[in-house]
Amino acid sequence: MNPTPHPPQPVRLAAAPVAPRQKIERHTVEFTGSGGEYFRVWIVNVLLNVVTLGLYTPFARRRKAQYFYSHTFVADSPLEFIGKQRKMVFGFLAFAGLYVAYEIAVRTGQDTASSLLFFGFALLLPWLWGSAMRFRLASTRWRGVRLAFTASWKEVYLASWPVFAIAAVWTAAFILIDPMMGSAAPAAKDAPAFAPKAPELIWPVVAMGAVALVLTLLCVIRLEYNYRRLLVARARIGGQAGRWKPVYGDFVR
Repeated sequence: MNPTPHPPQPVRLAAAPVAPRQKIERHTVEFTGSGGEYFRVWIVNVLLNVVTLGLYTPFARRRKAQYFYSHTFVADSPLEFIGKQRKMVFGFLAFAGLYVAYEIAVRTGQDTASSLLFFGFALLLPWLWGSAMRFRLASTRWRGVRLAFTASWKEVYLASWPVFAIAAVWTAAFILIDPMMGSAAPAAKDAPAFAPKAPELIWPVVAMGAVALVLTLLCVIRLEYNYRRLLVARARIGGQAGRWKPVYGDFVR
């Protein structure tokens, strides 16, 4: 008599071992500079900026960065600033050109051009910030290892939503306030150029302006939080990535 065959037993695969979370090693940060030393750097930068009508600004920023980096020690090793001067000069000239174009458009009454430049600047701001962070971290070296900012442009623009919120808030505020403001010349010489058409409209204008300011402040705080979080979380030194713990409430408080 043949024995009854046993049903095949299911094969159990051993669970893959879970890699232990890497422990963060803490290092102290020490700044060895002094007020007297930095004053000499600062006063030279100020005088040269005055003489050159501000054209010395990128060179002043490089000297300032080199001073602070060389006097900042992490785990007893100083930071190094290795940014190229020509990139700093190019960035300064590009920003100055945009600012001058906007000021000319505003002062000459070119409302359409100034509005386009305003919204164009809002669209460019995340790109400018991301480019600046890439340059700053790539220009920072510690113990021979360069830092890197690895955030994608999608992440940068998603973190920059408060910029577009601020633009939307003030656009809405101007659209609502503009009909309340008198466009004709004031009757009295000492009256403001743009005054409410009726005294009873003063408080609505003030209220809308106050609301816009409060919303702008909250958006600025949120933008600062988003940018700092992204900068730390997407910063790398060697194979190590940054870690971020603070929450938005910490910034508001």
